[in-house]
Amino acid sequence: MYFTVSSSIRNWGDKLQKRYRYKKYIWWKHFNRPVIFFGFYKPKDWLKFFFHRGEKTIVWCGSDIFQVGLLFRLLQGIKATHICENKIEQGILQLALQRGDIIAKPLCFSNPDDFQICYKPNKNPHVFIHINKKAESESGYYWIESVAPKVPNITFHIYGRMESRKASPNVVFHGFVSEDKFNSDIKNYQGALRLHQFDGFADTVSKSALMGQYPIAAIKYPHIEHAYNSKSLIKCLKSLSKKTKPNYKTRMYYLKKFNQPLV
Repeated sequence: MYFTVSSSIRNWGDKLQKRYRYKKYIWWKHFNRPVIFFGFYKPKDWLKFFFHRGEKTIVWCGSDIFQVGLLFRLLQGIKATHICENKIEQGILQLALQRGDIIAKPLCFSNPDDFQICYKPNKNPHVFIHINKKAESESGYYWIESVAPKVPNITFHIYGRMESRKASPNVVFHGFVSEDKFNSDIKNYQGALRLHQFDGFADTVSKSALMGQYPIAAIKYPHIEHAYNSKSLIKCLKSLSKKTKPNYKTRMYYLKKFNQPLV
């Protein structure tokens, strides 16, 4: 099996190759081979897909669904397997592609074996979130800003290229760090936050689940705490101080899912 990654998510290329052991796609050499297309963001991605003559699979990564537009009409007539990461994406793709066989399943682009149980209970829990510059609103930063003063015993660790700003004392800005540093830091926390209203299955959530933590997401996923408004987010955050054991159930559920073949 061959794969190609959109330039918009090129940083995932090496990780995907290690994770799934696929070979990198060269369009003029592998035009009739089975290929998985990760991400559908740029005209180049679409051209590769439309001109390919072999078996095709698209893995939709989230926001790319909203960038296709009228091209969905062309996609309706092309035989391909479509994979996305949650029920919300699945519903949109079913409507846009006029077909009911869209596969929805959580994916982990990191190696699941790199994240073992390391959960330690804490009466004053720490949670982490990744937010990039100019993505504060969609990532839920302003939600955190309003909630943080109401849960002073919770420490919010914000990673990513978002600029630091004046906030509640329990909000800590780490800025951009290497993935090794990030993976080392989050082992000390009690859960991840993922507050996007529309999203794929984020690596922060998968890592948190695999480490036996208690991740919280704005999108509803099996065995993941669901925060759909400020009141429910505060409730989820407050419950973290009562979690005395690792979250084995969630870890085992997602470990099984992640170890299934992609296609």
